[in-house]
Amino acid sequence: MNPRSKEHFHVLPLLMVIFILNSASSPMTRLLPAHYSDGVYQPVQEPWLPNPREISNVATKGPSGLPSSQNLTVLSVFFGYHVVYEIVDSRQPGCPPEFMHIPIPRGDPVFDPDSSGNVLLPFQRGKWAPDTSQSPNNPRNQVNHVTAWMDGSSIYGSSSSWCDALRSFSGGRLEAGPEGDLPKRSRRPYFMWNSVDPSTGHHGRDGLYEFGNARGNENVFTAAEGIVWFRYHNYLASTLQKQHPLWSDEELFQSARKRVVATFQGPQLHQGKHGDNGADGRLPEARGPRGFAGISGSRHTNPNLQKGSDIDDIIMGMASQIAEKEDNIIVEDLRDYMYGPMTFSRSDLVAMTVQRGRDNGLPTYNQARAALSLEPVTRWGDINPELNATNPQLFRDLADLYGNDLSKLELFPGGLLESSGAPGPLFSAIILDQFQRIRDGDRYWFENNKNGTTFHDVLLAVTAAEPGDIQDNIFIWKDGDPCPQPGQVLTTDLHPCTNATARDYFDGSRVGFGITVAALFLFPPVSFLLAYVVAYYRKRKFRRYQRKQRNADNREEPPAVGVTACEWAGPKQALRPVGLEMDAQRRWLRVTDSAGSTLRSLNLNSQGQLDILLSSDRRRQALLLKIPKEYDLVLFFEDESKRSDFVGWLSSELTAGAQGVRVREVGEQELLREAVTREQREQIMEIFFRHAFAQVLEIDKRDAGDLSSVAPNRTREALHCELSREEFAQALGLKPESLFVESMFALADKDGNGYLSFQEFLDVIVIFMKGSPEEKSKLMFNMHDISGNGFLSKEEFSRLLRSFIEISSNCLSKSQAEQAIEAMLGAAGFNDKEQITWEDFHFLLRDHEKELRSQGEEENPLAYRALEPDGPRRRMGRKEGLHSPKVYVKPKREAYSRSRVQQRVQQFKRFVENYRRHIVCFCVIYGITAGVTLERCYHYGLQATSTGIPETTAVGIVVSRGTAAAVSFQFPYMLLTVCRNLITLGRETFLNRYIPFDAAIDLHRWMAMSAIVLTVIHSLGHVVNVYILSVSNLSILSCLFPKVFLNDG
Repeated sequence: MNPRSKEHFHVLPLLMVIFILNSASSPMTRLLPAHYSDGVYQPVQEPWLPNPREISNVATKGPSGLPSSQNLTVLSVFFGYHVVYEIVDSRQPGCPPEFMHIPIPRGDPVFDPDSSGNVLLPFQRGKWAPDTSQSPNNPRNQVNHVTAWMDGSSIYGSSSSWCDALRSFSGGRLEAGPEGDLPKRSRRPYFMWNSVDPSTGHHGRDGLYEFGNARGNENVFTAAEGIVWFRYHNYLASTLQKQHPLWSDEELFQSARKRVVATFQGPQLHQGKHGDNGADGRLPEARGPRGFAGISGSRHTNPNLQKGSDIDDIIMGMASQIAEKEDNIIVEDLRDYMYGPMTFSRSDLVAMTVQRGRDNGLPTYNQARAALSLEPVTRWGDINPELNATNPQLFRDLADLYGNDLSKLELFPGGLLESSGAPGPLFSAIILDQFQRIRDGDRYWFENNKNGTTFHDVLLAVTAAEPGDIQDNIFIWKDGDPCPQPGQVLTTDLHPCTNATARDYFDGSRVGFGITVAALFLFPPVSFLLAYVVAYYRKRKFRRYQRKQRNADNREEPPAVGVTACEWAGPKQALRPVGLEMDAQRRWLRVTDSAGSTLRSLNLNSQGQLDILLSSDRRRQALLLKIPKEYDLVLFFEDESKRSDFVGWLSSELTAGAQGVRVREVGEQELLREAVTREQREQIMEIFFRHAFAQVLEIDKRDAGDLSSVAPNRTREALHCELSREEFAQALGLKPESLFVESMFALADKDGNGYLSFQEFLDVIVIFMKGSPEEKSKLMFNMHDISGNGFLSKEEFSRLLRSFIEISSNCLSKSQAEQAIEAMLGAAGFNDKEQITWEDFHFLLRDHEKELRSQGEEENPLAYRALEPDGPRRRMGRKEGLHSPKVYVKPKREAYSRSRVQQRVQQFKRFVENYRRHIVCFCVIYGITAGVTLERCYHYGLQATSTGIPETTAVGIVVSRGTAAAVSFQFPYMLLTVCRNLITLGRETFLNRYIPFDAAIDLHRWMAMSAIVLTVIHSLGHVVNVYILSVSNLSILSCLFPKVFLNDG
């Protein structure tokens, strides 16, 4: 490698570093360490520092309209603004969005005239370098969106694409509008900052010109400055084209650009050295004239900026109008009526500047003075002795704001208070340091003291002004210069500014949004309701069809027995067709089904008078037949005439037997409420048996089950209740027509009324449960001694054995049963006996004495089953085998606890024991659901700060993303619970011991219900997201959706 190539190898990285340094979107350079509360990025705010609005009211408030002590013109002020936009622009909001809103003191006359105390000036923190904000050694460093060099970026843009968008690519000129001497109108939302008119609220691209400065349309003065340099470039390009007609467009453009930039650098450096310009970006505020905000807010419809001659007039006026005095006072246009965002139309530029200094982590006033080799100030009055002599109250109020701690005084208010006819020592040192760095660091810097081109020459070249129309030093007006101003602009000379107005982006959309959300959430229930209504009417139509069909069948085929009707068994049970037949001899009413089988038989002999209730409303079809010792019979007839026929037929049958009938009419609903249904009767029977067995076995009340929930009147009703033969057979678990039931019931029914009272039931059951073997055999003997003579004939004995065979549920034919009986009689030696005594019968049962005794000595488990409140009663007479099982461990029944807490604990223990597999699977599935939900909530709530979403819609995003993770887990795994082949395969493996495959459908239902609930919550989260995003500023939306939204103000 030759030496030249080696030199090139070392120079190339250096050039790359120089190219990156101070380029657009590069971090700004700090002279002092960042001043953050945490040393990284958290700004120092209240209460450590005072409120920015209060600082503005104390430090910069005062009478305006005082002329500049140096007679500086308005043109010098806005040339300074143009210089600021050339080297720095850090007002672009950062991403993710962070906010430092300024609370307005209660009762502020401009921003809070209603004394609400909840007004905030919107402030979004500026953009920072992504590789900063990491640690105290690498604190947050803001980004400069333009180049820090004086390279004409405010004229040509800060990038090559921006520059190409401004060019016409013809003759080396910048593209002009239809007027020819004005830039083209802005048509694309890419470069120009589009602020909102605070007076009218108008916003849009109307009236915007395209400049290299994004904020070139902020007011008509900065727009006039930009148009001057636009014209000057095209003027030089046309001159060069005449001199060099063979040059290409690129050569003409670049040559004109070099001359424009060189010319632009001359006045900047000159003013920077003498402290006449505000390179720190905020000194021109002190010299801003009255009417600034009024003109800046009217760019959309300004009549003074319609043609090229308007610019000439504005420039000439700016060159002769005297700026405001260089002091600490800021005009009201900037301090009270500066334009703001759409959400709040006005702002305070001083308060915003103070807040931006805190956002940038600027050092304090004395720290900056020490860094620039200035003596730190120790007393408040020493900041500006001249101002302290005329207005000492200002410094006392400022000291009160900062807690009389001068070390807290911030850079901007302290430097501004130094100004007294000229920038103070601090701002002068900053300006001089800034311009020297720019000049010394720019390898393309150009100075030519020989050509003598000034900004005055530029104005003469691009405007219609003649040499005598504008003074030579256009930045200072002296006596004798042309076009003196009539007078300094005062507040009374201007129209009052409009007050601040707040705007809600959601105005006008609340009704539509509410209707949309309501429609979306009502769609599922409305769909379900419509489906239910359709199903209901189809079912009703089908029932009507069935009724017609049944009536047709009834007309074609007469009922098998008696009168036909429909029985009502309860409020939740369907009607069933029945037939009614009266046994006139026995006075029994038999209820049969459609096949003729007996459903129940009602003994009407036991009632002296029969009560019948008829419905008096609706279709008058219902009838209630009161059965005192059984559950009532409720019938619905086809029409009133058939009901009347039944009542007449029943009355005639009973009247013949000297039995009365009492009929009364009530409403159908009252009739149904007064009826005693089978379910209610079973509840009464439950109480009856529990009390009976508790008394027979002498069980303590606390062991007899929980009767506290039973009303006293229901208990009395149960104890006075009498059992029918069907109910007695049901209690024994036998058929009502069995021989054993008939014999037992006949023996127990001592009064012969066809029912068993509580005492009669006890007399029988006590022998079975506690009687000796002799007493039990005597009871069975007496059951079948029909004649009561103390002997059993062979027929009676055979009947006894047949009843035993029925109880044992042995399926023997009649011949087989007769053979078994003959064999038993032969084995006992009773073949020759015509009558059998009790002693013979007891001798026959001698081999089963153990079984008969065990029923008395041991606790009867069937009795305890009857005491269980919800347990089904099993068949008491069923015989499981010939021998009783051997019990290795005698069971011990624990005392029943009446404490509700202990009952709940015991119930919970049994539940866990019975459903332990279900509980484990339930915990696993919902544990995973909770885990993925919490993980997503934690991520979007605490870890996803780089996206900016949590700061914008924290609640909505946490809810929607957390539930989305849960739904994404449950919906696919829910399908596994209905895979039959997979479940069948799992039952055959060892997994069946740990996973309840038989409960897959139940688990499917639970997961489905959970998924539906989570889906609804997920939708609600997105409703919150939509609302919050709808009311968010464009700066926020452009961060969240950079490919959809572009923040142009």
